[in-house]
Amino acid sequence: MDEDIKPMLHTLVYVKQWGRYLAFAEKRSDTRDDSALNLVMRTGKPEEHGCLEWSPIKDLREARKDGYRSMNPCPVFSQSQETLFLFFICIEGRIREGALSPGQTRLCYVATDNAGETWSEVKDLTETVGGINLLHYKTFAVGPGHGLEVDRSWSGLGSSTTNKRLLIPAYVITKRGNSHSLLFYSDDDGESWQAGKQLVQECGENQVAEVRVNGGTESYLYCSSRSTWGRGLQQVPRTEALSDDAGESFTKLQTLALKETPHGCQGSVLAFPALKRRGAAVAGHRHGGPSSGSGSDTWLLYSHPARGPLNGEGQWIRRDLGVFLRESLQDGGGRDHKPWGEPHILHHGMSGYSDLAEGSAEGHFACLMECGEAAKLRIVFKEFDISEIPKPAGGSMSGA
Repeated sequence: MDEDIKPMLHTLVYVKQWGRYLAFAEKRSDTRDDSALNLVMRTGKPEEHGCLEWSPIKDLREARKDGYRSMNPCPVFSQSQETLFLFFICIEGRIREGALSPGQTRLCYVATDNAGETWSEVKDLTETVGGINLLHYKTFAVGPGHGLEVDRSWSGLGSSTTNKRLLIPAYVITKRGNSHSLLFYSDDDGESWQAGKQLVQECGENQVAEVRVNGGTESYLYCSSRSTWGRGLQQVPRTEALSDDAGESFTKLQTLALKETPHGCQGSVLAFPALKRRGAAVAGHRHGGPSSGSGSDTWLLYSHPARGPLNGEGQWIRRDLGVFLRESLQDGGGRDHKPWGEPHILHHGMSGYSDLAEGSAEGHFACLMECGEAAKLRIVFKEFDISEIPKPAGGSMSGA
């Protein structure tokens, strides 16, 4: 890519049906949000001996509206349709986010059923999302990061036509400048979309993961959201919440065990089936997981810069992109409850946004992340195994 072009705000998804990673990002001429040009993508195909064959960078000419710049890619894959929906926002002209007025941001998506070889025409949903008037807000955004498809039958919300729900993480910014997380969701394979209730706490960029507990008899959505109310070098708790109605509403956890870097940062969360063992590790995994029928059937990974600025550095400096493991949704409600393990550092040094994806093999994962030095942050793809992630203190715990 040209050195004068800077990829920013990226997302990653692995689609098993296509046997490919799909990576998306904004293409900018500068690091400022008003310099965004368009969205770009690459696909990565796993080859023998653990290698990946990446396609050339492709401009997504379909993902745009005349007179607007495209930002914040957020893909979600529909298993039933074998279709990937790529959500994004379109912002009018070159107006910076802080100067936006209601009506200058649009909610859009394009779709592909052939791993990005071709795309549908852009669809603007701004004035058709149920349960919210997006034109009432100063601005709003989706992602950046991946969406999710969940099974509503676990929450008793399924219907005779479909049990699947597509989820897009989003946030709105009020006219007073307050930010609140929420989800957009579809129960009809993307034909129509609704807005869930906003989190009461002031928070922004978020991701959700589906966690099954108690032998698979219950299912929750776990939400990890960027806290936006910290000031200066203040470290505030990251907002963590649970939903038992497939994302229509959330309740904040009693124990907020994750800390933000100053001013907060986007983070990624990913759920995967708990790796169980009886006397021997599974797929080289060294952790002992909960036994079948008890505790959590799902583990969580979370990626985020593990450190803020060093002495004398600027307030917005973020360092050491780490991946954390959580083996249970149990909410201890006390200061000594530490559900997350210590981070496995994927990159030492300057870091930023990230997105996690499950790989093609059990216990294998990938992360697309910003890292580098100062104004020269670049987007890097890195794979890792669950055996590299430190175990939470106290081991596996009971379910929610």
